[in-house]
Amino acid sequence: MLIGVWNSVFFKTGQTNQPDIERLMGGTPVQVNMMREHAAERQGAIPFLRDRFPGKPGENMPKRIQQAIQNFEKGK
Repeated sequence: MLIGVWNSVFFKTGQTNQPDIERLMGGTPVQVNMMREHAAERQGAIPFLRDRFPGKPGENMPKRIQQAIQNFEKGK
């Protein structure tokens, strides 16, 4: 896995800028993990919440959850 290669170079050299490896991975290890977390929320958590509170959008869902989903979808 490329994250392991990136980490190996980092621990050996202390380099935090590794453009060749980052280009292949699609970002730094932190960025890759954040992308994975966001994808999991988009594909899992948000659909689950919408299924959990059926009806018209926002009709049965608590306002704080509605607002959190809206903020997430806006990228805030």
